[in-house]
Amino acid sequence: MNFGIHCNAPFRYTIRSQEGGLRHSGQPLVRVGFTGLIPYALRITIPTDTGGISDLCDSSQLSGDGACAFSHSGNGIALAQTAALIFSWSLSQEPIAGSYADVITISVQPNY
Repeated sequence: MNFGIHCNAPFRYTIRSQEGGLRHSGQPLVRVGFTGLIPYALRITIPTDTGGISDLCDSSQLSGDGACAFSHSGNGIALAQTAALIFSWSLSQEPIAGSYADVITISVQPNY
């Protein structure tokens, strides 16, 4: 998923996950061997004028009191750049049928 970033100062950022994974949209009965929550890994890439940022974090570390250490842009800025979120997962249990979703919030602050 691509998104635009237009930051005219060095910056740092945080990413939060509302669900800590892709959560089933209903309240289904989940039998042994199945799951209603699909954990994922999230990679973010942000190009800057001094290089690029590339960080990876598990969804469980993006919610609650999870802690994922994200880098910052150093002295770089990101004027009219296209950044990307890349999701990947592997399943240890079979997901139950239905719709899954998560809400991702990205906050960008100046790095003074």
